[in-house]
Amino acid sequence: MRPAATRRATASGLTGIAVLAAYLLDYLGRVWEPARRLSAVSPFHYFEPMPLIAGQSFNGGNAIVLAAISIVSIAAAYVAFNRRDI
Repeated sequence: MRPAATRRATASGLTGIAVLAAYLLDYLGRVWEPARRLSAVSPFHYFEPMPLIAGQSFNGGNAIVLAAISIVSIAAAYVAFNRRDI
């Protein structure tokens, strides 16, 4: 299996671009109604610390979605790491 990136700098750059795109997608969904449904793809959509600071109750649904994203991402990384050819 061919790796997605052969250099650390390339992998870090691709990861940074993906994170920036997810953040911008979430922000766009907050300010532009047609993009609101698409912003649910971004993990930033489910991380909202300001309501907690303002004294509102904790949203357990958002925490479950973030935990699921983490579990799926870790599983995918584990599979990709085991399939690498050293």
